[in-house]
Amino acid sequence: MLAAGKSTRTFGFNKLSREINGVPLLTHCYNAIKNSKVDQIVIISSRENYQQATKLNSPRPEVTLLNAKSGGLGHSISHGMTHLHKYISSVIICLSDTPLISAIHIDLLINSNKTCNYKGIHRIYDLNDTPGHPVLFNKEFFLKLSKLKSDKDPMILINKNNKLLTKIKVNNLSPTTDLDTEEAWAIFEASKL
Repeated sequence: MLAAGKSTRTFGFNKLSREINGVPLLTHCYNAIKNSKVDQIVIISSRENYQQATKLNSPRPEVTLLNAKSGGLGHSISHGMTHLHKYISSVIICLSDTPLISAIHIDLLINSNKTCNYKGIHRIYDLNDTPGHPVLFNKEFFLKLSKLKSDKDPMILINKNNKLLTKIKVNNLSPTTDLDTEEAWAIFEASKL
């Protein structure tokens, strides 16, 4: 789970500490992962999220601190790849600001991967056929994932391997709902009324 962002688009507050129904966003997203069928959970954290991430439990995830000079999403992913257990054959990249993602979404990826004999890339799409998160990569992509650097690198990797992509479509906007701006928060809060 990627939690190393600096909340630069949310006007001065730490979005992962902000609560949804009394639960911090980071905890909310972690709960979805821990209730899925995954074997290992690694959280790539910034300094501002580290204390909160280390308090997560049942099971306690491995929390690794990303250098403050992070190059963005690609750098976070490559850092996380160095913390996978040797027996792991696929990795699911989850964002920590996607409040509508549940264990069901993650298990959809795992089941799709099993059906495809643990090959390729598997991604959740929303009802408008817009690509969202989370995304699963199999072992043949581990070396490339470990070399990502910039925010654009993960998308470039997916686009270059589009023929190996399995789309999993859901009938709502959960895969594309992320709370990365004040406006996104306002829309999300209004939709709950």
